[in-house]
Amino acid sequence: MSSLRLRLLVYLLGALLLAVAVLGGATYRNALRETEALFDYQLKQMALSLRDQGEIAPGSADADLDFVVQIWSVDGRAIYASRAHAALPTRAVLGFADVQAGGQTWRTYSVATFSRVIQVAQPRQIRERLAADAAWRAVLPLLLVAPLLGIGVWWGVQRSLAPLQRVSREVKLRDAESLAPLPDDGLPDEVAPLVGSLNALLQRLGAAFDTQRAFVADAAHELRSPLTALKLQVQLLGRVQDEAARAEAIAALGAGVDRATRLVEQLLTLARNEPGSRQPALQPVDLGAVVQHALADSATLALARGSTLSLEAAPGLVVQGMPPA
Repeated sequence: MSSLRLRLLVYLLGALLLAVAVLGGATYRNALRETEALFDYQLKQMALSLRDQGEIAPGSADADLDFVVQIWSVDGRAIYASRAHAALPTRAVLGFADVQAGGQTWRTYSVATFSRVIQVAQPRQIRERLAADAAWRAVLPLLLVAPLLGIGVWWGVQRSLAPLQRVSREVKLRDAESLAPLPDDGLPDEVAPLVGSLNALLQRLGAAFDTQRAFVADAAHELRSPLTALKLQVQLLGRVQDEAARAEAIAALGAGVDRATRLVEQLLTLARNEPGSRQPALQPVDLGAVVQHALADSATLALARGSTLSLEAAPGLVVQGMPPA
């Protein structure tokens, strides 16, 4: 899973689903427990409300109620039943109790007075169904909100990664000659250092390319003079008739070729600008000798134009640099 967006969505949505499951389960259990407590409270209040009541007319209770009310006299004689339930026990257990009767479990609450015993019973199955319905109604809003939260998480991830996507598109649309800095406005703190490093790299590449272009221009300018001088020397060699003069011209031509070769070798030191290349060590260089080499390269061209070159340099002008090859 190499996609940062997918990774964030999986982590955040997974955490959201886990939170919804934990909260939903806790809410469901709490709702069940509170509903059970409420039903027990109803049983108790119904039994206590009949404790001090006088005679109850038979059939006065609503037959559709889930509750079954039974009243016995102190001698065990049944004096009232809200509806006939022969399966219920004829003896009550005071307080709350779970009673097995008629193939099902009943939740009962019984209270005794000086003249009667009152029992209110309700089927467990009905209680559990009503409690589950109440619990689901409590959990339902959380289940309905969960998809909206998921959409919000997705939107938040998309929104947060938008600057990174913008930078990615900007880099993808660049050509090899475009070294302008990437836009860094509105970037989050986690992405800004990366874009800053890329801009610094682009700046260094631009400086390196500028240096190479300047070097190519300088190399073309520097090679023009010695090549022109060599051309003139070849022309002079063709016009020389005297053998001694011809030998002198050939020697001058050879010296010019040697100087051009040295210049080309010096120009090849461009490799020192490449990353990781070894920089040549600096040595004492006599400036007078360097100027003398330069004049020698241009002497033939100057003579062809009717000019005379001379050098007046004080001895001992030594600096640290790269000596001519």
